Amino acid sequence: MPIKVAIVEDNIQICEGLKLMVESSDELFCRYTFNDAETFNNKFKHLDVDVVLMDIKLPGHSGIECVEKSKKIRPEVQFLMCTDLEDPEKIFSALRVGATGYMIKNTTSDKLVEAIKEIHGGGSPMSPQIARKVTEAFTVDLENSAQVISLTKREREIIDLLAAGYPYKEVADKLKISIETVRTRVRDIYTKLHVHNKTEAINKIYPRIKT
Repeated sequence: MPIKVAIVEDNIQICEGLKLMVESSDELFCRYTFNDAETFNNKFKHLDVDVVLMDIKLPGHSGIECVEKSKKIRPEVQFLMCTDLEDPEKIFSALRVGATGYMIKNTTSDKLVEAIKEIHGGGSPMSPQIARKVTEAFTVDLENSAQVISLTKREREIIDLLAAGYPYKEVADKLKISIETVRTRVRDIYTKLHVHNKTEAINKIYPRIKT
């Protein structure tokens, strides 16, 4: 039986191009195409589909939001993000909510077909460009983790209070230390985290996830 594929892509020309690429293989069959996440989500529960090619930048709900909702309904369906976005935060957000592969749109027919077969067979395909970004981001994340771990208990208490919005004086009062001690510890925190201000320090400890 051919692998049944659905495509969610708002650009009609790209959608048709992806459909032709999918149907270039006798092992695949493009059963559905959708131009927005809402329509797909409304019909998803009853779709006869194995793999979904999902764009990220869609009108209304994003592809990431769409995957998150869909995986809760039918976790057995595999989602291959097929997009021109190479933002590491977008990549990790998509993978975090249940996508199991990530390809850029300018891939060849052969590579797309292989990616669909791989994801259906239990793999997690990624285009070389995406794989490199994941590796780079993972390396940075490990470095950030090591820097955060290097903070002492007191330094962590200080940055946690600053992140909660407390000014230096209130941080000092809560921890029963002087304001000058707070300032000294904050400078030490900046050095350990390799940052230059409070915002950078907070963002390193509490990374923002954009969807």
